[in-house]
Amino acid sequence: AFQDEALYLYAGRQILHHWNGGPVPYEPYASYFSGYPYVYPVIGGFLDMVGGLELARGFSLACMLGVTAIVFLVTRKVFDKPAALFASAAYALTGVVLFLGRLATYDALCLFLIALATAFAVCGGMAKRLWASLAIGPVLVLAILAKYAGMLFVLPVFGLLACLGVAYLGWQRALDRLALALTSFAASLYVAYRTVDTAAFHAISG
Repeated sequence: AFQDEALYLYAGRQILHHWNGGPVPYEPYASYFSGYPYVYPVIGGFLDMVGGLELARGFSLACMLGVTAIVFLVTRKVFDKPAALFASAAYALTGVVLFLGRLATYDALCLFLIALATAFAVCGGMAKRLWASLAIGPVLVLAILAKYAGMLFVLPVFGLLACLGVAYLGWQRALDRLALALTSFAASLYVAYRTVDTAAFHAISG
């Protein structure tokens, strides 16, 4: 395992051991991890316990394949099938995507959740599906908890919802969906703020 993989999987196993009655982890992971230690490390640690490092890496591969599928579906919906084939192929063959698909770290899960929020934004902006707009907020907050750098992609998702809403549904409906998405995002942020370990705020500011 690479150093980051080993650290996150080890932390996840320690947390799971604590949840099963073991000692509290001696390391303050929440204070310096680049994502919330009770999200990806727990998933990766569980997969590592069940199937070893390869299963944890397989989860990252599944996440990246999920992103590739969403790239295809979103591009086909907004443009057409040839553009979708080109976009998904261009994404899947990028070096960093191939690398992250074999790395048991936060990145793949964070990217998948951002892509999922993007898919909800496209559905909410192009069709009469209010639930899609409501789903954007919780998924984005999960993406941020998976890796704090996910905050960089919050505004583009809302921007996509607004632009597609104006183009396909008109100003009024676009503003309604944007308001719903922002409300669900604010509510999800509040729940996360009330429940996460306060030491994580030091890591976020870092």
